[in-house]
Amino acid sequence: MFPSERFLARIDKFRKSSRTEPVDRQITMIRGSFVDMNRHLPAGVAEDLLDHFTLNLAEGPEDSAFDRCEKLADLIDVLNEEYDSNNDPLNTEDWAAISGVVSDYAQNLDMGFVTYIMKLAVDHHAV
Repeated sequence: MFPSERFLARIDKFRKSSRTEPVDRQITMIRGSFVDMNRHLPAGVAEDLLDHFTLNLAEGPEDSAFDRCEKLADLIDVLNEEYDSNNDPLNTEDWAAISGVVSDYAQNLDMGFVTYIMKLAVDHHAV
């Protein structure tokens, strides 16, 4: 099972139990789950990426933040080096954000991981 599938299963549980929660509470739940799924990374990496990727969660109907987590799921696969390039929903702006955060933390990350991310970013014309 891909890490993204585990994340989306968690989100589905949240959707069933907390759909009527205010959107800011939903986003807090989503962010907490995302950080937990990426605890293999140095502190701060997941939080910094969330600053870019949770912007779209607050847009739209108040009860649907749980319905807009696809990019976060794909980001989890990227951060676990299991990104499916054939199913490629991340845009150039997303890749620029990813490569920027990874570059900021490069000294604390495995160089194989940094190379993996930067290659994907270059392939998507983000650097």
